[in-house]
Amino acid sequence: PMSCTLDFFFEPIEYLTNSVLSKEFGLKCVRDPADVFSFEVPEIVKAKGSTIDWNKVKNVTVKTIK
Repeated sequence: PMSCTLDFFFEPIEYLTNSVLSKEFGLKCVRDPADVFSFEVPEIVKAKGSTIDWNKVKNVTVKTIK
């Protein structure tokens, strides 16, 4: 199976404690074996991302109500 991984590197920022976030894609490419010149663009069949470690006081996915 084919796959591709993208790594995003961050300078220290106030929102995240991660220095690297990754996204891995599983790919499928189907071609006609009878036609040596056939080519299909790979299809993304699976995607998995790393966990974002938010700074507790800067987590933009949580709304704090006082």
